[in-house]
Amino acid sequence: GDSGVCQVSQYVRIGSTALVLDLIDRNPTTILPRLKTPIRSLQRFAQDWMLLAKESDTSDSHWQASEIQNAYASQVRNMLDQSNDVPSEAWKILHHWQTTLNYLDLSDDTSSPS
Repeated sequence: GDSGVCQVSQYVRIGSTALVLDLIDRNPTTILPRLKTPIRSLQRFAQDWMLLAKESDTSDSHWQASEIQNAYASQVRNMLDQSNDVPSEAWKILHHWQTTLNYLDLSDDTSSPS
């Protein structure tokens, strides 16, 4: 979404980026999805309003954008769980990030109402 019009979106975007940078700084060997063509993949994901596009990683696995986000959020949660003196702000950011991802997963439910 356009982070300029929604403060929570901007908060999650900046906060989650900071948490991922902390993750990489603390443990550069953390295993995360690495897309084969990151720029092309980002462009494709940005145009995929139905959230169905999949892109290949360096091991030829295919990922949707939300799956990549969930993988990163999971690793950030592990980092925070294993850390001492985690600021409450970090947990708040992770909560908003995961809540957003959960809503995206729910919106992907294609079952029709009875």
